[in-house]
Amino acid sequence: KVDDNGAIKITGSNAVLDNVKLIGGGQNTYGHTLRVDMKAGSVTTIRNSTISGAFRSIQSFALNGTLLIENSTLAPQCYCLNVDGGTGKLVVNNSKLMGWTSYTSSMESATFTDCVFEVNLGSYGYNYLRPYTDTALKNCTLGKGFMMGAGGTGFKISFDNCTYNGATLTATNVHDLFDSDDLNNLKGCIITVDGVNVVL
Repeated sequence: KVDDNGAIKITGSNAVLDNVKLIGGGQNTYGHTLRVDMKAGSVTTIRNSTISGAFRSIQSFALNGTLLIENSTLAPQCYCLNVDGGTGKLVVNNSKLMGWTSYTSSMESATFTDCVFEVNLGSYGYNYLRPYTDTALKNCTLGKGFMMGAGGTGFKISFDNCTYNGATLTATNVHDLFDSDDLNNLKGCIITVDGVNVVL
């Protein structure tokens, strides 16, 4: 156990986890299965893997490089992915995220391609994507009951060829995805669906 009851901590440069099942970690608020802190210029890659069992699947306090997640499933007790510091990038491809995903405004960007966001019945109702920085979703599926907000203002959120609750996401029905509690923040962001500006 390391740092807030985490199971594994990565601080080296260019680490790769491939075809790994990580299970376990703490159930306290910052308890996590995997902690990833990295320097600028480094890439940490997680592919073909499953991370589950703790309150948070992946936690970072210093994501200064690129965190690349591919063909993986994040199924925590609550938070799939939480980045609390750093200036790097988050890239997630062809993966399933079940629960809450959020990342800090200091990050450069986050992109999700061919991903599935689903409600995790054990996640205390924390079934959310709540970004604080530029975020792009392409070919993504957002499940019934999943919600999206904005943790701040002044950044971009784009959807391209995405679906929500089984229907094609449009500049009109995207309002059903947004959490009304975050409406003021959402109004301060530039939001597009397939290139069409969303009016809130």
